Amino acid sequence: MIDSNPVSTPSEKRAEEVEDSPLEKTVGSLLYLAMTTRPELSYAVSKVSEVLDCPKKSDWQAVKRNFKYLNATREYRLFYKSDTELKLDCYSDSEFANDNLSRRPRTGVLMTYGTGAISWLSRKQPVTALSTTEAEYIAACEGYQGDGMASATVDYSTWHSTVVG
Repeated sequence: MIDSNPVSTPSEKRAEEVEDSPLEKTVGSLLYLAMTTRPELSYAVSKVSEVLDCPKKSDWQAVKRNFKYLNATREYRLFYKSDTELKLDCYSDSEFANDNLSRRPRTGVLMTYGTGAISWLSRKQPVTALSTTEAEYIAACEGYQGDGMASATVDYSTWHSTVVG
């Protein structure tokens, strides 16, 4: 994929079945990157991983698009500055009513310490929310739970928490 055409975004919209492809292993590799070093892939990879039981041609194209995006953004890195205030911040958001099949909202959470991201996630919420407000509240709770876990590993003398939804 080194000689692939670069793209500016890691995901694209969906549309035919694919037989016997190495899709699961490839998505697993992307999941590893999304969970360890590339937070911007979390949403796109989690969307593709939902359809591994019955993949379509568009799903394989979405995975290839992720690799093209990685090729175009090889120089991107997580960046941590040492001369800034060390403050723990947690940002959360939800996407309500975009999944017509399960009707469950999607949560996104980003946790930073100083200037760098230390934790992130993108996943479907475990319950069906009845309103945008409820979906946002669930996302904020997920962020707060992660905030508590992160605060246990951060020096308390520098810990200030902000949950923004």
